Amino acid sequence: MSTLIDYFLGRILRIYPLFVLSVFVYYYLGTAGIDSHTDTFKAITFQQGYAHLWTVPVEFKFYFVLPLLALVGRYLYSHFGSQGLLISGLLFTVAHQSVSPYWLSRESSIDTFQYLPAFLFGVIGAILKANNVFPQITQKAIAIGSFILVAVFASTPIVRYMVLDMAPSDYLMNKYLFFCFGWTVFIFSQVNSRGFLSRFFVSRPLSIIGLYSYSIYLIHWLVLAKVSALYPGKFGAAAAVLVISIALGFFMYVFFEKPLLAARKRLTANKRLQSRVSGATAL
Repeated sequence: MSTLIDYFLGRILRIYPLFVLSVFVYYYLGTAGIDSHTDTFKAITFQQGYAHLWTVPVEFKFYFVLPLLALVGRYLYSHFGSQGLLISGLLFTVAHQSVSPYWLSRESSIDTFQYLPAFLFGVIGAILKANNVFPQITQKAIAIGSFILVAVFASTPIVRYMVLDMAPSDYLMNKYLFFCFGWTVFIFSQVNSRGFLSRFFVSRPLSIIGLYSYSIYLIHWLVLAKVSALYPGKFGAAAAVLVISIALGFFMYVFFEKPLLAARKRLTANKRLQSRVSGATAL
């Protein structure tokens, strides 16, 4: 029970305060469609999604389901092996898609249910990796990773336009199921790999950016909206968005996110200390 409390406390402190701060920033600076007190209230209470911020309620609500999925997944693996786990995941995905097919998914919806298979891929992948299943995938990490990266790049609207002369569209908006499966396989193949792709993604520059990634994600829409309005269609604007987003993400991490993480560690340490004292007193 103590582990679950630590888990939920950690997730709440890691995600929610910075999300609320970002909502107020977007409200005061007039972007992301958060234009009133009502919009602000709906955003911070997860009643409605705005711009890119819709993903946070989806992810946050999933964290309350994750322990149950992990428990069921571990049970299935321990009793039926990797095949039983994979078949169960496939059956769940098929059943889910019969109720909530990906092609009918609602844009920017905060409904976690429609994205459950995407999260499930990660849960299954984590269980298999923790038990060192399919090590041959890691051994072929470069080939698998390169194929997935090329496939993702080839699916982008700009490549389809340049190669196939297909007009850009939002056809990728509801293809999350395929992308999540692909990225699950990609991450599975790269973990513990010694290939150049794995070394690149764990390199110091990307690892540092990874620390700021949540803050960068929250603030980048604001930077994109403001810079695009000032310099529409300028190539240099894209580089400016990248640099400014990373800089603001660093600022948010240092002055907001890092103190919250430190508070989380102190709370967890205090709880463990109290538990030990209680146990010693009982003895």
